[in-house]
Amino acid sequence: MKLCVIAYPNSYHTYRWLRYFVNRGHEVHLIADRHPQREFVNIPNLTVHNLAAITNIPKARYVIWSLAVCRLVRRLQPDILHAHQVALAGWLGWVANYHPFVVMPWGSDLYQYPQRSRIARFLATRVLRAADLVMADSQNLVNLAVKFGADPARSHVVQFGVDLQTFFPLDNATELRKRFGINCGPVIFSPRALMPFYRHDVLIKAIPIVRHRFPEAQFVFRTYIVDPPDYVDQLKTLAQNLGVADAVHFVGRISRYEDIVNLHRLADVTVSIPISDGTPMSVLEAFACAVPVITDKNLPSLREWITDGDNGLLVDGNSPEAVAQAIIRLLTDDRLYNQIRQRGLQVVRERADHTVWMRQIESMYLELIQR
Repeated sequence: MKLCVIAYPNSYHTYRWLRYFVNRGHEVHLIADRHPQREFVNIPNLTVHNLAAITNIPKARYVIWSLAVCRLVRRLQPDILHAHQVALAGWLGWVANYHPFVVMPWGSDLYQYPQRSRIARFLATRVLRAADLVMADSQNLVNLAVKFGADPARSHVVQFGVDLQTFFPLDNATELRKRFGINCGPVIFSPRALMPFYRHDVLIKAIPIVRHRFPEAQFVFRTYIVDPPDYVDQLKTLAQNLGVADAVHFVGRISRYEDIVNLHRLADVTVSIPISDGTPMSVLEAFACAVPVITDKNLPSLREWITDGDNGLLVDGNSPEAVAQAIIRLLTDDRLYNQIRQRGLQVVRERADHTVWMRQIESMYLELIQR
C-alpha cells in the first residue's frame, strides 16, 4: 500500500502513525505543513515532502502549497490520501481532489476553527463532504463531523491509542524526582501545551488553596516549542504574584519520548482542563501510568471515557476552587485515589491499546482501497 499523509509533522501522534505503517512495510509519504523537527521524522524509509521549504510566506503560502500538493499527489498516485486535521491539512487534501480521501479531525480543528469565520466553516464542510472515510477519536467528534457534511455511514470512531509497552505504572518515582529537580511532596502535572485554550491560569490560581493543605505540593507544567512566549511569561508572573513561584516547574522541550512517559510517572495527579477537546492522548497516557486525572465536566468527548468518582474527577474547569478541591480530595482519600488509579488503568487497557487500533485502521484502509 502506498500511503500519503498530510499532517503537522512535529507531533507524536503523527510520528507514531507514520512509524506503524512504515514498519508494516508500506510505502509512506508525509506532506509536512510545517518545518519538521528531526526527532519526529527520523523514521527509516519514510519520505518527507516539506511544504514550508517551498515557501512560508503568510497567506500566499496556502495558494502555493495547494498547487504543490496537487502536483505531488498526481505524481505519487497513492492508494490512500489521508489528511490529519480538517484545518490546513484537510484543505490541502480537498483541493487535491484525489480519492480515496481520508480525513481525521483531531479536536479543536473542528470544535473551534470553523467558528472563526464563514470561510473556515465553508472549508470544513467541503473537506468533510469530500471524504471517503472520516475517522475521529470520540463519538461526539464523529457526530460533529456528520453535522458538517461527513457521510454517517463512512464516519467511525478510532483511537490513536497508547503504547502499553511504554506507558505503564512505576512503583517508585524517587529517581525521577531527582532527575527533574522535584522536591518531596505531591506532584500535580499539567501535560497540555501552554496556551490560553488549556486554562493553565486556572490551575495556577488553584495552587494557593492546595498549598494551604499540602505546603510541599509541586506543580509541573510541560512546555512545547509552539507555546507563545507572552502567555508563558504571564503564567510565570501570575505564579510570582500569588507567591507560589517556588511550587511551579516549567519543564522544557522534551526531545525523548521516554521523558514524556517519565513525566506522567512522576505525577500523583494529572490536570487537563481545556475549553474543548477530543480524546486527549495525555489523559489516556496518564491512565496507563495509573495516575488519577481531573478534567472539565463540560467536555463531551472526555465523558465518553471518564465517569466522575469512578475512574477520574470531573470539575468546572473555570473554577480554581473546584480544581483545588478535586486535587485535595484525591490526595486525602486513599480509597478513592486507588480506585481511580485502577479503574483508569483498566479502561485504557480495554479500550485504547495502540497496536490493536492501528491494526484495525490498517484494515479500514485496505477495505477502502478495495471498494
